[in-house]
Amino acid sequence: MMQTFYMMVDDIFVLGNKLIFSGKFEQQNDNEIKGLADLIVNGLPLWKIHIEGEVFDNTPQPSVWAIKPENLELSQLKGKEVVLKIE
Repeated sequence: MMQTFYMMVDDIFVLGNKLIFSGKFEQQNDNEIKGLADLIVNGLPLWKIHIEGEVFDNTPQPSVWAIKPENLELSQLKGKEVVLKIE
């Protein structure tokens, strides 16, 4: 079964070589959130990143993580509308 995942990202931070995205998300099924995702910035799909899974912590919003691409800087994402999408 295909996985569909959509997250409107509220916060992004770097932890080592990992990007952590937190925000509200919609998911079509209860499968583990993992796979190749479009990283959409201000409506434009700019990167493909691999979501490695959910982050389970004490924050009120759900989070997912990915290995940070070398050509992506946090400043390219902060203050912009960021969406993660797996189809």
